[in-house]
Amino acid sequence: MNPTIRWQAALLGGALPVLLLGFLTSALANRTAFAVWALATALGHALLLHRGARRGWPGGVRLGLSMLGFAAAAAAFGVLVEHHRDALTRGLDAFLPQLAHPLWTQPSTGYFAAVALVLSSLLALLAAAPVRRPGALPATRRRRPPQPPSRR
Repeated sequence: MNPTIRWQAALLGGALPVLLLGFLTSALANRTAFAVWALATALGHALLLHRGARRGWPGGVRLGLSMLGFAAAAAAFGVLVEHHRDALTRGLDAFLPQLAHPLWTQPSTGYFAAVALVLSSLLALLAAAPVRRPGALPATRRRRPPQPPSRR
């Protein structure tokens, strides 16, 4: 697959759900703090992907670090829900009564998502870690065999 398409798919896959959640909750609660949260989270995700691609980080490392960023964002979302819970509950009851469930307006939902994302990111980072064999030299210390002098 083309690296540009992979980067765009990773950007869209990470930023789009966050932007949709942020703008939907901003509209329901009539609070711009949720939209600002979504924009900041999407920007952080884009910057992390860009930095990882420029530095050549493996995919597992980028995935693990992205999930850590999303874990911090989920915890921040829980704090926002805690502060604007009444407005969010009223907005859900008024505009989406069939989806109004106490689970959507509990700050603990965001905190639980943050813990789950931290655990998942740790697993992804551990899976991306290079496996060392006992007695092997680290990859940076291996010496290249001497090259014969070129004759011109």
